[in-house]
Amino acid sequence: MTLTFELPDDLLAATRAYARERGLCLEDAVEVSLRRLLAEPSDGRQPFRLCCVQFGDRGLTPAFEKASWAEILEASQREIDLGPDSPEPSSL
Repeated sequence: MTLTFELPDDLLAATRAYARERGLCLEDAVEVSLRRLLAEPSDGRQPFRLCCVQFGDRGLTPAFEKASWAEILEASQREIDLGPDSPEPSSL
């Protein structure tokens, strides 16, 4: 089937480069791309995006100011496993 449509110049250039790198003609590259897009699950959810979380200029709590990343990770895992009332790490 013949179909005519317009693409932005940058998208056409990127598609041509994609086709050239893979030894495809432009038509086959468009077909492969459309098939991949249509094969993706469409459960209606948006892709996960991690939000930016900043703590401002407060930094770490005093208990963790001199802690290593391993100690901070261990303490965070302990809180997840035991709850927020778990004891402070003895090395801090």
